[in-house]
Amino acid sequence: MEANVWVVLGVFLALLIVAAIATNKKKKAQATAMGASSYSSGVVLHGIPHVPAQTGVDVFVANEKLTFKTNALTFDLPFDKVSAATALKTTDLLTKDKSVLARGIVGGVLLGPLGAIVGGMSGIGKKQLKGAFLVINYQQSNSDETDVIILNLYYMPNAKSIADDITKRLVNKKMINGTIEL
Repeated sequence: MEANVWVVLGVFLALLIVAAIATNKKKKAQATAMGASSYSSGVVLHGIPHVPAQTGVDVFVANEKLTFKTNALTFDLPFDKVSAATALKTTDLLTKDKSVLARGIVGGVLLGPLGAIVGGMSGIGKKQLKGAFLVINYQQSNSDETDVIILNLYYMPNAKSIADDITKRLVNKKMINGTIEL
């Protein structure tokens, strides 16, 4: 009977591997169809309208825009609205004993929404927000306000690759006669 358990576990593991390979091929095909140079999957932490935190998301970097796809919605963010992108590693802020609310406010002032998320969590024991974060600053449509999208891509090389691809496109877009306009 113990051998049967191992067989069942082996079959289950094989099915998981096949499903992962099929999902990766599907995303690669989507990226190719969109003309995307890079893509990754993760979860939304903040900043995509009408998408709750911890919702799964795929991000694609194409020639003129970023595309964010969830199960039900697709969002395009043109590069002319993007001002910066960066990848951040696991973060831990404000280790002194203060209230959760005060930590959230201070973190929000220092690092925007990611600081507020981590600052609020740091007041509850020694918890850390873990992951590989992609942080994108952009200007909202029909507004002069700057907003932030924060995704947890879980794997730092993916987050860094996406951030580097975005940054390279931003630099190329803002370069005029070899000079970058600030």
